[in-house]
Amino acid sequence: MTIEEQGVRESGGAPLMVECSGHPAIKASHAKSWELVSEDDITSSATCIIGTRAEYDEDVALALRGRVRITLTCGDVSDVVEARINPLFRRGDPLIVRRNPVPQVRSFCIGATKGANGLTRELVAELTRAGARLKVVFERIAGELAGEGALYVVATPIGNPDDISMRALDVLSSVDLILAEDTRTTRALLTRHGIRGKLMSYHDHNEHTRAREILERLRHGARIALVSEAGTPMVSDPGYRIVSAASASDVPIAITPIPGANAVTTALSVTGVPAEGFRFVGFLPRKRSDSRRRLEDVLAASTGAVVFFDTVQRIDTTLAILAELAPDREIAICADLTKPSERIVRGPPAAVADELAAVPLRGELTVVVASPPQPAAKEPQSLSEEVVRLLSELSQQDVPTKVVASALARATGMARRDAFNYLLTLKISRQ
Repeated sequence: MTIEEQGVRESGGAPLMVECSGHPAIKASHAKSWELVSEDDITSSATCIIGTRAEYDEDVALALRGRVRITLTCGDVSDVVEARINPLFRRGDPLIVRRNPVPQVRSFCIGATKGANGLTRELVAELTRAGARLKVVFERIAGELAGEGALYVVATPIGNPDDISMRALDVLSSVDLILAEDTRTTRALLTRHGIRGKLMSYHDHNEHTRAREILERLRHGARIALVSEAGTPMVSDPGYRIVSAASASDVPIAITPIPGANAVTTALSVTGVPAEGFRFVGFLPRKRSDSRRRLEDVLAASTGAVVFFDTVQRIDTTLAILAELAPDREIAICADLTKPSERIVRGPPAAVADELAAVPLRGELTVVVASPPQPAAKEPQSLSEEVVRLLSELSQQDVPTKVVASALARATGMARRDAFNYLLTLKISRQ
C-alpha cells in the first residue's frame, strides 16, 4: 500500500463544517486564540469564545491534516484565517485555534494568522445579535503537504487492564494506527474499553524493517501510538528505532509520552526499599557467567537499590548468584504485579530461594535488591566540654549547620554527613 492509498486521514481529510450559535456576551478580544464551544454559557472572562452550541463531526475533525483555510460566516459578513491542524489533537479536545505555532494539547489548530481580536469587528457585531448563526469551514489548502504527524508513546497496564489512564484511552481511540508489541494483548485491552483501533505488529524481530515505513507515514501526517505488551514502551521493550528516527526527521513530527503503569516504580513502591536513588538494568544476560559479571559490576557500582527484570526459568540461577555476591542484602521479588496472582517475596537471597523452592513463582518478575548496609556513623573523637559548648552555641546561632559540620569533619575525620547529623542531635538535646 502506498502512502497515497492509506486513506483520507493521512492524505489531509475532507473539509470540516462547524455550525454554531452566536451569543450577546461575545467580546472576541483575546489576542492569542479563539474557540468554538458546545455549551451556551459564556462568562465575562471568556474573551476567546466566538461561537456556542458547536455541532460538527468529530471523525472529520480527526481526519483533517496540514495547513487549512478557515472561513467564518455570520449573516452577510465573512472573515478568513489560515492555520495548521495541531498534530496532537485527539478525540474529546476542544475546538481551540491558537496563534502559537508549537504543537500542544487541547488545541485544534496552531499557528493561526489571527486571534479573536484580529477578526473583523463587523463579524463580531453580527455574532452578538439575537438568533445569530455562525458557520465555520476548515478546509485544507490545496497543494500543501499534510505533514506534521504525531507519535504517542503510550503506557499500558502491567497486569490489571483497568489501570490504563483516561488520556491513554482517548489517544488510542483517536490515532490512525497503533503499533503493538503483541497485537493479541493490545486488542483484548482495546476491546475491554470499547475501542476499535487499527493495529500493526511492531516488535524486536520486525522493528528494523518496519521503522522506515512508519517514519514515512508520520512524515505524511499520520498519528500513531506505540504500545508495548505491558507497561511503558522502550523500558526493556521495542520502540527505540522509531522514536529516534522521528526525533531526527527533517519533517516535524510531534513526539509525546502518555505516562502510566511501570513495573519498576510499582515494585519499588511496595518493597519497603528506600527509592531516593536506584539503578534499573533491564533484563540480565541469559548466560550465567555473563549474568554474574553484570550483577557483580552493578552491585559494586551502585550505592542505592538495584532493579531488574527476570523470568521464572532463570530466577533460581539469579538467586544463587545474589546469595554469593550479596548474601546480607535484602531483596524482593515481585511476580505478576497488579494481577490476581500477584505475589511479593522478601528477604535475603538464601531465604527467598528456600521459599520459592516450596512455592514456585509464576508470571513476570521484577527484582529489587536493596542498597548495601550503611556503615555505622563514626563517632566524634572525645571532645572537651568547651568544644561541645562552642559547637552548641554555633548551632543555635545563624551559622549554617553545614558550615560547622564541614569544620568538625575536617578536625575529627568524621564523614560530613555524620558530623551534620551529630550537630542536629546536639542542637535538639540542648533546646
